Amino acid sequence: MIEITSLTDLQKIVLDKDLRNQIIIIKFGSNDCTSCTILTPELEKLEYAFGNRVLVVEIDVNKAFEIAKAFQIEGIPTGIFYYKNRMFKELTLVGGTIGQYYQNVNVLLSQYNV
Repeated sequence: MIEITSLTDLQKIVLDKDLRNQIIIIKFGSNDCTSCTILTPELEKLEYAFGNRVLVVEIDVNKAFEIAKAFQIEGIPTGIFYYKNRMFKELTLVGGTIGQYYQNVNVLLSQYNV
């Protein structure tokens, strides 16, 4: 899991050719959000469980307001899923459970043979 604080750095990761074959989960949250702090270690476990097929990017909305604004984040935690430079809006989770994150990763794995 890596933390990003600038939109430029986030764009570099999403567009990185070396990461094109990874599912990228962008998790928006903050340290003062209880649900967010509970979800973070669970997402680290998810990332570990799927190895190099999943990368979790964490964005603290208090430190990176410009990114939250660009993505029109209205509630936290929010999880956005990318694969091969494509955002899957239909898989976006607002306040989702870790089970839903696993489910979305598995959907992408089965659809795209990641």
